[in-house]
Amino acid sequence: MVHKMKILIERKNQIINLQFTGTVNGLLKKLNQNPEAVLVAVNNELVTNDCKLKNSDSVKILSVVSGG
Repeated sequence: MVHKMKILIERKNQIINLQFTGTVNGLLKKLNQNPEAVLVAVNNELVTNDCKLKNSDSVKILSVVSGG
């Protein structure tokens, strides 16, 4: 059985199942997400963009809200 990464894109309220290996930054590029505008949690822990991902990971892409 091939594992696929479960990815939640909060802003779009969308769940994607995707085969991917690489870094958070690579995933964000693949999904056309601006790394400056999101936070990424892998297996419920916030990570940096150079974190390496595995297909068994659960990823949440969270919108960063700023205001003034």
